[in-house]
Amino acid sequence: QLACPLDLGCHSVGLLTGMNKFLKQLDVTFRRDPTNHRPRINKHDSVKDKEQKSSGNFFVPDADRD
Repeated sequence: QLACPLDLGCHSVGLLTGMNKFLKQLDVTFRRDPTNHRPRINKHDSVKDKEQKSSGNFFVPDADRD
């Protein structure tokens, strides 16, 4: 069995789990624009950035649309 450094590329993971791991490594958080639902990068150390990092949610998936 091959060794897998840093647990990268050894097995498949879900989109949310994968995006959270990736964005955590980059130290970046994403939110959804409430108007057009496009992903937006939060400003570093903004209130939203700090909230998402403390909760471990670096990526917020699509919210339920009306």
